[in-house]
Amino acid sequence: MKPLIAGSLCGVALLGLSLAVYVGGGFMEVAADAAPPAWEAALMTSAVHASVRRRAPALRNPLPPGDETFIAGGKLYMKDCAGCHGAPGQPPSDFGATFYPRAPQLPRVGSRYTEAQIFWVAKHGIRRSGMYPQALSYSDARLWSLAAFIARITNLPPAVAKALRPPRAPGAPRPSTHGDEELIAGGKLYLDGCSGCHGEPGRPPRRRAAFYFPPEFAHAGTDGSGPELFWIVKHGIRGTGMSAYGTFYPDRQIWALVEFVERIKELPPSVLEALRPKRR
Repeated sequence: MKPLIAGSLCGVALLGLSLAVYVGGGFMEVAADAAPPAWEAALMTSAVHASVRRRAPALRNPLPPGDETFIAGGKLYMKDCAGCHGAPGQPPSDFGATFYPRAPQLPRVGSRYTEAQIFWVAKHGIRRSGMYPQALSYSDARLWSLAAFIARITNLPPAVAKALRPPRAPGAPRPSTHGDEELIAGGKLYLDGCSGCHGEPGRPPRRRAAFYFPPEFAHAGTDGSGPELFWIVKHGIRGTGMSAYGTFYPDRQIWALVEFVERIKELPPSVLEALRPKRR
């Protein structure tokens, strides 16, 4: 029996020493843009889930389950969560992918937590991640509505999904002209204010843009409709690098930019020539 105990103690001591050398010697990778090994990801994910399950109270959501509650939670989600966790019906958040660990794309994968556990995470946050505590910003009632929404985010009632859909762009109607003059005007605005993040036609993708910002339109194009693009340019997207340009440019200029972005992968040669940098 004694040899068994001694062997076990030696094994524990050796494991502790190895861990101390691994951590203290700087062998542990801490860069956020380096892919973690599978064992680390599995260990940390399991540890977080176990801790949340242990600490979150087994409570029932005090708010009535209904469209009014889900819409209230959805509005809060779109305001403060979608920038990292993704919006329903939209592509995954590139911004959320820059975190370590990466922010789960809830509209696509849902959540393994109960409503009470989601409430606890939203209220208290997760240490050493991008998930900060919301207790100082929102009341318990608003966080419960958020929990109710997230718990159903992959299967929202039609009325809720419709209520949260971005409104059509206000302001001036879309101009009916689609000639080279409008495309060139929009292209100049794009090259001046957008290409640094979204890429420039005829040039390789920017590594910085691919890591921090939305897709490069010059290479991937866009799936957004004209009114959606207009609204995004004018009002921006909170929690991302997409600023609101409505205070800088009139509606007609923004529509010219939208026209350019919609056709950026199939621009007429005359437009490309007009936008090409002049030789000195």
